Amino acid sequence: MDVSLPHQSIFGLPRYPNVWFYVAKDIVPSYERATQFIIESMASYLGVRADAGHAHDVLRCDARATIRHLQPYRGYSNHRHNHSHALDIRYYYRVLRANEIEQATLDLAGKDRAFYRIAAQVRYEASTAHNPPDDCPVCGRSGDYADVDGDVNRLVRDPLGLELCLNGTVRGRPVSHPAGSPVRGVRAMASDYDLYFGVFDANCPETGTPRVGCVAVLQRSGVNGASS
Repeated sequence: MDVSLPHQSIFGLPRYPNVWFYVAKDIVPSYERATQFIIESMASYLGVRADAGHAHDVLRCDARATIRHLQPYRGYSNHRHNHSHALDIRYYYRVLRANEIEQATLDLAGKDRAFYRIAAQVRYEASTAHNPPDDCPVCGRSGDYADVDGDVNRLVRDPLGLELCLNGTVRGRPVSHPAGSPVRGVRAMASDYDLYFGVFDANCPETGTPRVGCVAVLQRSGVNGASS
C-alpha cells in the first residue's frame, strides 16, 4: 500500500499523526460522513469512548476518544508508580478540509480508488499515574524498546498505541478491556469491509513520530483486502 501523506507543516503539532484512515467514497457520500464513520467505527470495533473534556489541549484535536484501565501494572515497590494504561486517540480532519487535502486517490491492486482521509494520533500511556517510570514493562523502555534513547512517549508509547489500535495487541500480546472482552483493533473491521494496511517507519525528526500506519476501508467485494 503506497501513500503520499501531507507535510508536517500543515498540522503545526509537536508530533505528526501516526495513523491515517482512508474511507472509500462508495461507503459514504461526503467528508462529514467519512469522519463520523471512522469515529463510530473506532468506538464499535476498537471500543474507545469519546473524551471531549480534553479535546482542546496542546495537540488541538477535533475529537478525542480513549480506553482506560487497561493492563494494570503493580510491580513497583513505590505504589504511587503502579498504574494501569490507556489508549488515547485524537482525530484531525478540519485542517485537512481547510487545506483541501481531505481527498486522495490510492492505487490498490492495480486500480485507482477515490477516498476521503482522516488523520489521527494514537498513544498507549499510563491512565492512573502522572509521569510513570520510563522502565514500565508495559509502556516503557523494555523488551524490544529497551535500548530506545530519547523521548519515551514519542519513541515507545506512540508505536505501542499504533500496534494496539491496528492489531489489538501490545508487544505482540492480546489486550482485554476491564470487563474481560478483547480489544479487537482496526483489523476486526475485516469482518464487514475490505481492508488494506500499510505500516512504515518514518524515522524522520521532522515528523516527531517513528512509525506511521495507514488503513484503507472499502466496501466488501467478495475478495479479502490485502495486508502489507
